[in-house]
Amino acid sequence: MEIMKDSHVGSFAVIGVICLLLGKLTLYSWLLGTDFLLSGIVTAFVFSRFMMLYAIVSYPSARKTGLGYTVQQYVSKPALLWSVLILILLIVASRSIILAFALPVSLS
Repeated sequence: MEIMKDSHVGSFAVIGVICLLLGKLTLYSWLLGTDFLLSGIVTAFVFSRFMMLYAIVSYPSARKTGLGYTVQQYVSKPALLWSVLILILLIVASRSIILAFALPVSLS
């Protein structure tokens, strides 16, 4: 657990952050040219929050203290299933909202 408290940044961490930022830049520049900008951003936001819940439910915590362990004690598999349903509804709703606003503009 000492490695988690080390404040030094390694070369692979820097390369990883650069690759992550370049990937995000590429995705956002692609989304700007399409009708999926808002729904893509909403979907990415909701999906990232879902993946945090999935990780908390699926994997053991590294320590017996801290926020992750505390949350893990109160989250269950049924909560994960409910979050999957909500995830699907939010993705469909965000796409429907975009289509509702884009359709009148494209018809005129």
